Amino acid sequence: GEVATLVTSLAAPTGLAATAGDSQVALSWNTVTNAAYYLVSRSLTNGGPYTQIAAVTATSYTDLPLVNGTNYFYVVKAANAIGTSANSAEISARPVSTTRPTTFFGLVGNQLQLSWPADHTGWRLQMNTNLSTANWQYVPGTDATNSVSIPLTNGNAFFRLV
Repeated sequence: GEVATLVTSLAAPTGLAATAGDSQVALSWNTVTNAAYYLVSRSLTNGGPYTQIAAVTATSYTDLPLVNGTNYFYVVKAANAIGTSANSAEISARPVSTTRPTTFFGLVGNQLQLSWPADHTGWRLQMNTNLSTANWQYVPGTDATNSVSIPLTNGNAFFRLV
């Protein structure tokens, strides 16, 4: 007679998206055919190793509480009674405080030192030579740090964190 075979291969979830918030990251992904539930895993290291943090039947999960300013890496697997899929593509997100930060500044030689709390890493520093709203320019690289040194120039400079 004919042998019935069980379909054991589940596709890895696609479309994994992360939205960082204050002390949390909201994840969502596409439905996988034949999946009964999904395994959500997290790492502090790009590429893992990952620690499983949740098993959910929905195609979304909110990870909290998290440390603001820390970069988290996520993968999701589809699962059913027979087995699990491969990991989804990895996604990362950095939760960030939404409260207005205290900015510290001082002069070191001919450099202006600006810093803000580590839990606000992800905010970006902008600079302007006058206060017209059209002239705000991002200071490159400031969204991945919480301090910056800027050479002093003659004239006015205004700064803001966004």
